[in-house]
Amino acid sequence: MTTPDAPDPTPRSATLLESIDHTRSSLFDAIRTGVISYAAVWVVTFLIGGLALLAIEAEDNVPWSLYLTAPGQIVAMSSNGTFDQTTTVDFDEEFAEFEDEDYSEDFSEFEDEEFDEDFSEFDGEEIPFPEDEGGLTFPEEDECCTDEECCSDELNVEEFEEDMDGETFIGGDDEMGGFTSSSQMNVIPLTILGLMIGALWIASRRAERLRPTPSRKAVLAAAVVTGATFAVLTWAVAFAARVDVIGDFGHAGSLSILFYGSALGTVVGLLARRPIARRNSLNKVPPQLVSAVRGVVVYLAVFVVLLVPAVAIYAVANGEAEAILALPLAILNLAVYGITLGQFAGIDSPILGLRDDESGPNFFWLFTNSSEGVFFVLIPLSVVALAVAVAVLARRSAGRPRTSLDAFWLVATFAAAGALLTAIGEVGTSTSGFGEPYGSGGALFIFAFAPVPWFFLVMAGWGVVTELAIRTIGRPLAAVAPDKLLDRLAGS
Repeated sequence: MTTPDAPDPTPRSATLLESIDHTRSSLFDAIRTGVISYAAVWVVTFLIGGLALLAIEAEDNVPWSLYLTAPGQIVAMSSNGTFDQTTTVDFDEEFAEFEDEDYSEDFSEFEDEEFDEDFSEFDGEEIPFPEDEGGLTFPEEDECCTDEECCSDELNVEEFEEDMDGETFIGGDDEMGGFTSSSQMNVIPLTILGLMIGALWIASRRAERLRPTPSRKAVLAAAVVTGATFAVLTWAVAFAARVDVIGDFGHAGSLSILFYGSALGTVVGLLARRPIARRNSLNKVPPQLVSAVRGVVVYLAVFVVLLVPAVAIYAVANGEAEAILALPLAILNLAVYGITLGQFAGIDSPILGLRDDESGPNFFWLFTNSSEGVFFVLIPLSVVALAVAVAVLARRSAGRPRTSLDAFWLVATFAAAGALLTAIGEVGTSTSGFGEPYGSGGALFIFAFAPVPWFFLVMAGWGVVTELAIRTIGRPLAAVAPDKLLDRLAGS
């Protein structure tokens, strides 16, 4: 008598999806969240970038293809901050079109018989020329020669050949060669970076609300998949839809996007998908630090709000009203330098040129001789923004005395904000060339400008000023400000 086989006691090994507490459907939702986030950012960048291109259109012609390719490049630059372009020029190919037969075809309309008709009225007569009345005259040979040298045709040719010895002539028998130039522009469009963070945040929160993740491991996996999807799309679009720059194509689709974009998407997704865990973790953060961060954020936000009408008025007053169209794209980058100058710091602008006399450091601040008086408007804007931050911090600390721990975290947060602005606010370009025009060793040209490296110390000093203002005039300022607005800014 046979007995049925007993079930295998060995447990079935979990699949990859089961090990991260996901199913195919939930993983597809995480991928879709990344796709939706990128699509939203691309569409908004298309609108904002289109306005900036319209501002350029007022001064120069912009090809229509740039309206479609620029958004992908701008989004990619928000992830890695670089745009690369390589130009290769072959002089032999460039000048091949200027052959004699081409010219003969282009000027075929000017045949001899046409000239005969134009000058038929002077047939058999001497063509009259106006009498010289002090105009251009050619001196005689004996007038232009000295005892040491003569300006005869033969000697001039010899001197010219000596001066141009070793040079390549267009149309000569030798090959003219060419050169290769590689350029890189470094800038992070801060407005688009903010859009990326906002889109990932909203899409991740919505996905978590519709389908809650069962565990922390599932949250981490969903955030990683969303961030990787966003990064891959950013790189693929930037690499495929390249920008045509004067006949050569450039793009911002470097592989570093896959790292930076994935890291950004993962961090934002983690914070957005776990609001409860986020609140619990915030409970472990010192409340003095939370208040300091809110105060610095309010200060920066108020400064940006005040800077927008100031820049718009300046553009209109200088007859460049079309520049207002570029404000949505450039305002946060402008705010970095506005805050730098408004707090009496400076801007570093080092230059490495092709020659030694073109290279050297440059420093600019409000009291530089070349500074325009309009820049001094940045000082009252900084003071007003700082006053609002003082009122907000005074409201948050109402009912308890300020301690040395409050002062420490406030100064440290201001210093950290200065270091962050210095890191993300740098704008620069570098060009390297190799080939005939640059000689055997090549050439390198670098131009950049950014807040001075010690800007974080200036911000720390303003943190000390803010702390003193809170303890002296904080309560009167809080009493003057509207209660509802102040409570909303203070988070109370």
